[in-house]
Amino acid sequence: MTQQKEVFKPKTPGKVHMYVCGVTCYDFSHLSHARTTVSFDVLYRYLKHLGYEVTYVRNFTDVDDKIIRRANETGEDPISLSDQYCKEYNTNMSDLQCISPTHEPFSNT
Repeated sequence: MTQQKEVFKPKTPGKVHMYVCGVTCYDFSHLSHARTTVSFDVLYRYLKHLGYEVTYVRNFTDVDDKIIRRANETGEDPISLSDQYCKEYNTNMSDLQCISPTHEPFSNT
């Protein structure tokens, strides 16, 4: 906002809260999912390395037009479809050695 580099100062000294909008799970993960997740994983690790207490929250979009459309195409329940691909996403990101967020709100599991 100031159009210049500034030293990072969290609202609460020593604590950082990160909220990251997660993926919409209606199919298998792709490179863009990995790029985004790895980028925030690096930031999370770096802030922890600097000594901050980090609360990292990443959500899933579990009901969306894309999910409903794909569920209709496959004849599946939208919630079940989303749940399946959310679990697959977490497995994929774990395979990339990404640390799980502190909290991951997901109403289906």
